[in-house]
Amino acid sequence: MLLPWFFTVVFAAAALVVGFRYETAQAEYALLEQTHTLTELELKRLRAQLEAERILAAKLAADYDVLKAAAKPTPATVP
Repeated sequence: MLLPWFFTVVFAAAALVVGFRYETAQAEYALLEQTHTLTELELKRLRAQLEAERILAAKLAADYDVLKAAAKPTPATVP
């Protein structure tokens, strides 16, 4: 007589556990998706920063070459 009630209680408990695991997995997925999005944005920012630094370094090197060439003594000015 109690056997059907036992199975009912076990099935209900199993359904609760599965439901809880499902909700937990959904929350974890949403968190991972947000983390992925933030990581992609950070990667784009770092790539843009690296490109800006590369451009600046090239500009500074070109300016240095110009100043170095301008500072070279000419044969007429050498004593």
